[in-house]
Amino acid sequence: MMGHRIALLLGASLLTGCTSFGPSWPHLGAGAEVPRAAPACVAPAQTNPALAAPGGMGGTGAVAGAAPGGMGGTGTTALGGPPGLGGTGIVGVVTGFASVCVNGVEVEFQPDTRIRRDGADVGAQELAVGQLVAIAATGQGSELMARRIEVLDTLIAPIDSIDPARRELQALGQRVVLLAAVDATGLRVGDWVRISGHRGAGEEVRASSVSRWVGGEPRAQVLGRLSRDAQGQWRVAGTSVRLGAGLPAVQPGDEVLVAGRWEAGLLQASRLELQPIRRALGEASTVAVLQGYVQALQGSTLRLGYDSVELQPTTRIFGGTLANVQVGRPIQVKAQRTADGRWLVDELFVGREGGRGARSSGERGGDDGGGRRGRGSDGGGDDGGSSGGDSGSSGSSGSSGSSGGGKGRGRGGK
Repeated sequence: MMGHRIALLLGASLLTGCTSFGPSWPHLGAGAEVPRAAPACVAPAQTNPALAAPGGMGGTGAVAGAAPGGMGGTGTTALGGPPGLGGTGIVGVVTGFASVCVNGVEVEFQPDTRIRRDGADVGAQELAVGQLVAIAATGQGSELMARRIEVLDTLIAPIDSIDPARRELQALGQRVVLLAAVDATGLRVGDWVRISGHRGAGEEVRASSVSRWVGGEPRAQVLGRLSRDAQGQWRVAGTSVRLGAGLPAVQPGDEVLVAGRWEAGLLQASRLELQPIRRALGEASTVAVLQGYVQALQGSTLRLGYDSVELQPTTRIFGGTLANVQVGRPIQVKAQRTADGRWLVDELFVGREGGRGARSSGERGGDDGGGRRGRGSDGGGDDGGSSGGDSGSSGSSGSSGSSGGGKGRGRGGK
């Protein structure tokens, strides 16, 4: 049976700024040609085809061709590798449907491909533009097939406060920056929402998707790094967490997904997943395209919100130079995993942040489905990479509720 094909465009909105890397690091100039996205992912559909054809095929049924010269301009096909290299992992934000486009990479999936959200198996209709996803795939180059797709809600929470003019809200004690102004429409204090997006340098959520909760009684959830405050209380970003008995052992610095009951300013955890993004990629993923915001620079190591990557003397830079890489800016990397679990960067892409999050090379310019227009490779604005003005248009692919009920808003979600 022909596979569903989602277009998950992991836009590599990459950065600007200063860095401590020495002159021995190779780079391409800011005018260097940036590899293009797969053809079907340059201007993908904003509506999930699974909503129109429940139980049927999604997408076009055609396999997208690879960009000429490959992803890095080296002659190697994007995300490819020699036979036996292993699987491919992809982390980023859904920006459309042709197949799934992530970081300009098109990924197919079958009707029986496992799709999970918040610890439960869901159908393909749950996928929507703006969601943060982690995909474990097989295949090479332009013919990638998803084995597993994990939809990751960064926060599920009631709104504590909202400031539409500043495009910000507070939830679970955390600051959320709305990358598209339309996402604030109709929201009120007390509304339960699903919020998806990467974390910026200050661990704020740079929200590429905000949608009302639809369904049964909600349960609070937070995705991020663990720390302890001065009183010894566990925290995930700005959320105080109490870890109950029987949960996995953790330590400060671990990336976790925690869910439970929210009361009196404390998340009473009943479920905890350790390293959920790395787990979703799976040990078989030896090549990866990873998107995120730089949270720290230490030597040749860049720490993203959920993992760290290491630059090498052979790392190729596109869309800018290492002088454009700084804390708070978004990047996209193509990396190889070593036997001891480290990610070594082959290629790093410098780009921009749009209204629906980071944008990858080769994507069509403009309003990014609703929100802000980017300003090029060094056009990042304040607060970790926001750029440009509001385009005033909204995304169009509303996702259904978990049981088929409820309308998505804009880019939708349940």
